[in-house]
Amino acid sequence: MVKPVDGRPVDAVAGEVPRAGGTRAGATRKVSAPAGETSPAETRAGNARRREARPGDPEPLRILGLDPGSRRLGFGILQFGRGAWARVESGVFRLPEKESLPNRLDLAFDRVSELISAHRPQIIAVEDCFVSHRPRAALVLGHIRGVLLLAATRSGARVTEYAPRSVKLATVGNGAAAKEQVQAMVPRLVRDCPTKLTADEADALAVAWCCANQLRLGTAALGRRP
Repeated sequence: MVKPVDGRPVDAVAGEVPRAGGTRAGATRKVSAPAGETSPAETRAGNARRREARPGDPEPLRILGLDPGSRRLGFGILQFGRGAWARVESGVFRLPEKESLPNRLDLAFDRVSELISAHRPQIIAVEDCFVSHRPRAALVLGHIRGVLLLAATRSGARVTEYAPRSVKLATVGNGAAAKEQVQAMVPRLVRDCPTKLTADEADALAVAWCCANQLRLGTAALGRRP
């Protein structure tokens, strides 16, 4: 789970981090588990802590995958250990449609920056835009990708970009696979991954897996250094 940033509480909703003040659009309220039960957030945080390296150990390799969206921004973090890739955290940041585009861009930049600061991935993989028949939707998506690439580059991590076809090919073996096929395959490829994932969450993990797969093959284009 995303660790607290600047003393702010971590929301129990999967993948959602509240902004400072808790009143701005897009902020979420902390949800507590019933007495005697462990919330999903606490479970995921415990799993992440168990996967953390001990003092003196080399920093584990982490990849952050991002699935850009104008209303829902999927993210997924993979970490290599014990000879396999495991899910550390994944979820969806919601960007309220009623907000203006500049406010949504600001929200996307802040949330992704906080996520990067909390998990410190060495590589950030962003899915490329697909060809859309709706010019306005494609333009907005391009703006979202721009702020994600900016946040990624400013972090000092290496940045990669993958076409949707490449992601589906690496995950399902079919570049024209449906979203449901990606959702079904990701839990089979990634350790410690729940069997039920939202479409945006699965897509983000698939982007990270595509990068991990190309690392294994020695063909990753770890291109742009800041």
